[in-house]
Amino acid sequence: MNHLHDELSQIWQRIQGSLFPWLEDELGPLSEKQCQLVKVLEIRHLS
Repeated sequence: MNHLHDELSQIWQRIQGSLFPWLEDELGPLSEKQCQLVKVLEIRHLS
């Protein structure tokens, strides 16, 4: 279980480090709801 947690943490760091800045460059600041949607879509894409 710890391995899964570590792996998910690494994935999440990559998402935050690349996807969010790119979207904000394209769209401007994201609302909280937009951030939630991006998180769900990205996690769904990884599974």
